[in-house]
Amino acid sequence: VHTVCRKDYTQEQLSAWAPDSIDVNRWTVRFENTYTLVVEQEEHILGFANLESDGCIDMFYVNATTQNQGVGSYLYAALQDEAKRRGFR
Repeated sequence: VHTVCRKDYTQEQLSAWAPDSIDVNRWTVRFENTYTLVVEQEEHILGFANLESDGCIDMFYVNATTQNQGVGSYLYAALQDEAKRRGFR
């Protein structure tokens, strides 16, 4: 977020979305009741995304070093498939 979006948002917004310190418990709770996908290669996270129970995408992230390589397209298509499977249009 701090690399890819630095020209689009203020430092305050970037820090709110991607703080320096991470509250693992808060993240765990956010992901517990969602359909979450993680793309990784050799133990490095290339991207992740999740679908909430109401069919909304809550988080969508692709690592700056792997953008424009199909990771985001793969995640989006997989979330669309899951949303359709759940009856969302």
